Amino acid sequence: MTTYGPAGTRFFAPRAPVEILSIGSDAEATMLRAVLESLNAVVLMHHPGTPGDILTVLDRPESEPSLLILSGHGDDAGFIIQEVAEGIGVDLSMLVRPDRLPPQALAGRVHLPGWAVLSTGCVTGSPAMVDVFRNAGVAAYIAPDDYPDGSDAVLFTIHVFHALIVRKASVEDAWRRAASYGGDSRMFQLHTPSQSLRVDDPGSGESGE
Repeated sequence: MTTYGPAGTRFFAPRAPVEILSIGSDAEATMLRAVLESLNAVVLMHHPGTPGDILTVLDRPESEPSLLILSGHGDDAGFIIQEVAEGIGVDLSMLVRPDRLPPQALAGRVHLPGWAVLSTGCVTGSPAMVDVFRNAGVAAYIAPDDYPDGSDAVLFTIHVFHALIVRKASVEDAWRRAASYGGDSRMFQLHTPSQSLRVDDPGSGESGE
């Protein structure tokens, strides 16, 4: 049984379904939503209030595969989230500290079979985080392995979705076009179930892990 299928995907001119999970970066997420809708996407925005809400969005074993943007920030400890006040009955045991959601908290709890996921957060392309999404069954996970400038991350995301929605490119072709733009866009790697791809320095081609 599938549980996701917005009406816009069944229009005479079907719209591409995209979800955005805003992880402490509402301004970025709101801007991306506006751009995606201008590209003829139908966008479902999630504004989680607790770490458990984030897991609810990421635990979708029966949902129809779609495109998901994780809009937020990250560092070596994981996704940076808003602190949740203690004493309100929210389970915070999964956090390494009040404002970090680490890979070990997500491991085994994320299920997105067939989805394509793009994360804008710094270092959310770490090996541990990549393993989380590979084990979740995604078709593709795109994320930076370093600290891209925020404006470069947004531009990269727009390039990817322009290629996907307007040019009807495959996920790999869309990633390759966007990552080849230059600058910090090259920090974004593409991870599939079988390989990891990086766009190397100009003139050196592409290589996989």
